[in-house]
Amino acid sequence: MRSTSFFLLMVVLQSFAFSDSCEDLLKVLSEPGVASTLGRLSEFRERGKSSGSAIQKALHEEGISQKLHEMQIRLSERGVTASIDNLESLLRNTKRINIEKVKNEKEKIRLPPDLPDELVHKNTRFMGSFQNRHHLDYLKAKLPDTLSPELKATSFKTRNSVHSSPAWGPDGFIAVGSWDSHIYALRLNPSSGELEKVAGFETGGWVDSSPAWGPDGMLAVGSRDNHVHVLKLNSKSKELKSVASFETKGPVYSSPAWGPDEMLAVGSEDKHVYVLRLNFLKSQLEKVASFETKGSVYSSPAWGPDGMLAVGSYDNHVYVLRLNPLTKVLEKVGSFNTETGVPSSPAWSPDGMLAVGGYDQHVYVLKPDPRNRQLEKVASFKTGSYVLSSPAWGPDGMLAVGSYDNHVYVLRLNPKNQQLEKVASLDGGSQVHSSPAWGPDGMLAVGSDNWNLYIVRLNPLTKVLEKVSSYSTQGRIFSSPAWGPNGTLAIGSDDGKVYHLSLEPL
Repeated sequence: MRSTSFFLLMVVLQSFAFSDSCEDLLKVLSEPGVASTLGRLSEFRERGKSSGSAIQKALHEEGISQKLHEMQIRLSERGVTASIDNLESLLRNTKRINIEKVKNEKEKIRLPPDLPDELVHKNTRFMGSFQNRHHLDYLKAKLPDTLSPELKATSFKTRNSVHSSPAWGPDGFIAVGSWDSHIYALRLNPSSGELEKVAGFETGGWVDSSPAWGPDGMLAVGSRDNHVHVLKLNSKSKELKSVASFETKGPVYSSPAWGPDEMLAVGSEDKHVYVLRLNFLKSQLEKVASFETKGSVYSSPAWGPDGMLAVGSYDNHVYVLRLNPLTKVLEKVGSFNTETGVPSSPAWSPDGMLAVGGYDQHVYVLKPDPRNRQLEKVASFKTGSYVLSSPAWGPDGMLAVGSYDNHVYVLRLNPKNQQLEKVASLDGGSQVHSSPAWGPDGMLAVGSDNWNLYIVRLNPLTKVLEKVSSYSTQGRIFSSPAWGPNGTLAIGSDDGKVYHLSLEPL
């Protein structure tokens, strides 16, 4: 029969089990030599050496009594007092409780962040951010328990580099731009298993901008021909026709973002952020408002709650703007001054915070204060080089971003000390321009300048980004991956190809 002191010990243990101290406790009890030592305790009991003096003598002879004593001291510092006879049970129960905790963490990681109601428009997917280029059902994929390390791949060859990031649209269509000055609508042929061109549209310049699917199957994209194009796909006639276009005074590298009331926001090298709206009667893309910065705008705007619009500029600022419905003026809600230009595209979190990177090597988390017209810094994290990659909010408040220091970082904001802390990192083998993309089951996909696409998953116990799979293209990957249905991925490469990849069971 267990003693009262042992029951009190278990109560203490339970209090530690669901706090950060449980992990520390498990580390102490799982140190090299501890498990074997506790195993020897069981052997001594089985041999009839049940008395404490016999056990202590045997342990001393084996040269490990000092280790046990040191371990007891460390446990005592954590508020747990345990005799040697209790250590084995303590280890067993701590492991059991920690396994339950890890299981709960894994279940949490499977859940995607919920978007606020303000980010949903007419019961369709909100298309207001560069991050929302994934298929509607990409997080619902039911993946096999064991995945093959080999990705099944097919590709479509354009006539030049593909820096544009693919975007999944209705009925499994994939839209993407190329430096061959074309926009392509592609789809996987279920019979042949090949990625085939459904339709194409030629612009007057290279296409770095990533297309954005909008209402009624429309497609918006920028081009170096100084235009924003709105296209319409007719899959039956296999045509991608121009609906309307808007001319800026400079190349459009920025990716358009559909927002409230079917407005379209986009940046231009002419130092402006534009809000446009399609006039169906005139077949024109009309300017609703514009905001002038003091530097080129390569960053892609992101619509947020309450109609706020976030964007970065090469004038060393991140701006939050909002359209005044009465004056039709794009007013500044707030701005944040970084040390250098901001090529990264901001990403809104479910609770209304912004994440963005900059040439000053930092990743920032910002919070708009519309009442005081300010954009305040909540926290920042310094990498070892430029951050051109756009951050992506993921499960459990995690934030993924790439850096030119060859690493992909997973960060989390600590609400206690307001620090943006590193959870884990991955060596990408070269500079990481590509923006990471969270997928089903907590997986993370990202491209690297070393020609590889990586799929990794965070181990919640070890805090290590473990490799699920990878695929090597024949060129640097500036494009950002986009998750499709059933664990599929689309990504472009400097080798001029657009790849369709799928995770396969082992």
